[in-house]
Amino acid sequence: MILDRCFRSRVKLYTIADLEEVLKNAGHRVCKRTIYDDIDFIGSQEGWGMEFVNLYAEDGKTKCYRYADPHASIRRKPLTEAELEVVKDVVSTLGRFKGMPQLDWLNEVMPRLEELVYTNSETSQSPIMGFDSNDYLRGIDEHLPTLFHAIKSKTTLKIEYCTFSGKFFLWIIHPYYLKQYNNRWFLFGLNESGQISNLAIDRILTIAPTKIPYIPNDEIDFEEYFDDIVGVSLGNPEEPVEKVLIRFDTDRWPYVESKPLHHSQKNKGDNTIEISVRINNELITQILSFGSQAEVLAPLSLRQQIKEIHLAAIDKYK
Repeated sequence: MILDRCFRSRVKLYTIADLEEVLKNAGHRVCKRTIYDDIDFIGSQEGWGMEFVNLYAEDGKTKCYRYADPHASIRRKPLTEAELEVVKDVVSTLGRFKGMPQLDWLNEVMPRLEELVYTNSETSQSPIMGFDSNDYLRGIDEHLPTLFHAIKSKTTLKIEYCTFSGKFFLWIIHPYYLKQYNNRWFLFGLNESGQISNLAIDRILTIAPTKIPYIPNDEIDFEEYFDDIVGVSLGNPEEPVEKVLIRFDTDRWPYVESKPLHHSQKNKGDNTIEISVRINNELITQILSFGSQAEVLAPLSLRQQIKEIHLAAIDKYK
């Protein structure tokens, strides 16, 4: 996947040395022979049959690698017969465990796998299901597997990070947990200050393993860590859990009742819900997404905050 991203680039040309450096920064130390073998496989009929264009660096001698088709990607290639058989076996095996306690996630995974088998079979005409995802987020292909294995192997990482405002940071992180929210992935880990950091994976530039001794997570139960919040931003852990009352318009109420904002949601009558949460940005964003169809009744501090945001928005339209 990392090589595939490099070969799709129309900004930079990658030599073997460049590819070796990219893989090294992503935590994969491999020899040039392995990279050559991977390139051959990507271009072979046994692999993905991708077509490369012949390009050379400024010296006119060093070969560079780029797909001939700027829109090509191994992610868009249909499964081979061998791969399809593997997926069929997976579907068959996992199907035996549906309905078992602790395996509720299979209810979502199984349709995805079955759709994959269907759309790659010879008899299929077109997809019959669409899934909520963002294929254009940066960093998922190359960083998510790296972070997963770093957590599993208990490896301390050095992460180069760029915020949306353009500020660059270099983090030393003891990675603990990966969580998806709103089609984005986030890494949670202990930073050098002894605090839990929350890093959006699509803002990570590079990841490199370090020899810094790993500090294991002996305190936080991440199954409970998010109980009191909407989304992934914990904010100040000293902030109290508050009872938030929100009243909705009649035509919006069935939606909110059938799809709770938070697992603590209670129906208080008069199209009003109560949730017990810590106030954070994700909660405010959720409330604002309902526009004029939602009114915060309590706490007063949150009501005032939402009011000020709406007034500022009105000013932009005057």
